Amino acid sequence: MTEDEIKDVFREMREDAVPADSMALVRLRVEGRIRRRAQWKTAGWVMAGAMVILAALITHPRPAIHKPTTATMAARRLDAPPVELPQATPRVTVRPAIQRKLSRRRHQTPSEAVTIRIETPDPDVVILLVGQ
Repeated sequence: MTEDEIKDVFREMREDAVPADSMALVRLRVEGRIRRRAQWKTAGWVMAGAMVILAALITHPRPAIHKPTTATMAARRLDAPPVELPQATPRVTVRPAIQRKLSRRRHQTPSEAVTIRIETPDPDVVILLVGQ
């Protein structure tokens, strides 16, 4: 086939109408592929978060549990009176009183009243703004 023959075949194909059911089928397949990609992206983010949590739980140091040995339990005598520990005196600390500084408001001297006059295109309407 020559290049001109190929161009003629393409022109003929362009003139043929595409059936509606074929277009609908192609659109459904494209939407399905897009949906699958979005599901994989979501699954990837969920797995990444799970891996971060798992790594945090694995590397978290666990506190050591102290179990008494049988030697220390055997050293206790049940017939001896219990040893009384001296009572600790509570520590009393005195905090200095909190002093709040009162804000001193400066008295403002009354200034002249400011008047703004706005004239509108209508000669009967004038806007006056008065401030202190």
